[in-house]
Amino acid sequence: MLIPKIYPVTSHTDHIGQGSTFVAINGFKNDGVQFISEAINRGAATVIIEQTAHSPELEQLCTAHNVKLDVVSNARQELAVRAAHALGNPTIKLKLIGVTGTKGKTTTTYLVEHILRHAGLNTGLVGSIKNRITADSVVKEVLATHTTPGSDELQMFLAQCVDENVTHTIIETSAHALNLHRVHGIEFNVVGFTNLYHDHMDFYDSMEHYFTDKIKLFSQVKPGGTIVINTDNEWGLKAFDHAVQLPNVTIITFAQQPITPHTNNHRHIQFSIAEQIPLRITLEPDAPGVSKKDINCPALIGEFNGYNLVMAWIIAFKMGISPEAIQQALNTFSGVPGRMQLHRLKNGALGIVDYAHNAASVDAVLKPLRAMTNHLVVLFGCGGDKDPSRRPAMGAAAALYADHIILTDDNPRSEDRMKIINDILAGIPATRHNIVICQPGRREAIERAAQLAQPNSIIALLGKGHENYYIVGDSIFHFDDYEEIKKF
Repeated sequence: MLIPKIYPVTSHTDHIGQGSTFVAINGFKNDGVQFISEAINRGAATVIIEQTAHSPELEQLCTAHNVKLDVVSNARQELAVRAAHALGNPTIKLKLIGVTGTKGKTTTTYLVEHILRHAGLNTGLVGSIKNRITADSVVKEVLATHTTPGSDELQMFLAQCVDENVTHTIIETSAHALNLHRVHGIEFNVVGFTNLYHDHMDFYDSMEHYFTDKIKLFSQVKPGGTIVINTDNEWGLKAFDHAVQLPNVTIITFAQQPITPHTNNHRHIQFSIAEQIPLRITLEPDAPGVSKKDINCPALIGEFNGYNLVMAWIIAFKMGISPEAIQQALNTFSGVPGRMQLHRLKNGALGIVDYAHNAASVDAVLKPLRAMTNHLVVLFGCGGDKDPSRRPAMGAAAALYADHIILTDDNPRSEDRMKIINDILAGIPATRHNIVICQPGRREAIERAAQLAQPNSIIALLGKGHENYYIVGDSIFHFDDYEEIKKF
């Protein structure tokens, strides 16, 4: 167990103990008010509700059990504030790095963590794959359930970091986390904006709304802190326009294109990609004290990873790590689970497992792979009960590069699996339907891909990445793409 089960302040009754504070949040599936009795029975001493949930019955219930009832305007914000206060405000004792964006968050945070660990620092990592504390070479980790956990769990993790003498913590910060106040009240030393692409339209009504939540992270930078932005992305340019209006922050942009500095607190680093396989990059910074640098990372391939690598380099440099120490760390980086994760098949073919689950990610992954082989097999599906608009777009992206496309399941949940496959197929030009194989069962689909593979083939298994589960209806089964392709 990475953190204690009982929290001093929480929104989940599983974490209530004697004297805990229970915050009743009206969630997407359940209203926390309906669990107040359970929380009291488990030992809650204080209950917090929003004004809209206040009633004489709740007053009577709390009075009868000698439980304090507090009424607030925003329960999610209150959860974050009270959890932090109850744990001694752990964030003020840590140097914090936050990375947001549609693509690249996980790889960037893994790179930063690896560089800092290699430099001898004790680190914490919060992200979509694992939450991890590394202190004095001892690694403690658990699989993550959310990209960014709820504020009560996050503050417990940060308090544990302090207890274990961690100095630097890297937080993969999702738009949902910013919208739902999971990182409310946290001030970061450095934040990064990787990019923004069409995604999460089942949660957001527009890209502008999605963008607005992402850049909320900028307002949580400490005075004198740094914002790092990829300005080769159109939304990155818009993020830059917002960042330059903020007082008392340094802004570092990076791109393969030049940008004229807007203010005295703006620096731009132009870079070029010398090789994509493996990745080698030349930095041409205008930042004082940094000369032209060639950097490389043997474990990474592809242009999109070039942006992740440059952002990680800049963040590590701002954390005081020398360019020489950064490169030494990159030489030993072994990659990220489910992010361009490699396996050599018995017949010599190359299998690659990646989390790409929207059209932009599919394009970014397949473009470098196409250049590496004359036989590219692409296998993917789309999650059920999720934004259906991504399905035809992913099909169209795959059709640009693949020699064979295998359409299969990716957590169909309550939806009909063949409907999902047909939605994807609708985006594939009719002239390319002859390369498509529809195989709903993912295990059977991976076996089919391995059978198609020749010694020089590349098999790209997309969509699930690091996930080790498979959801059909209300049932969850163990399933791991990397485990499956390793059978061949």
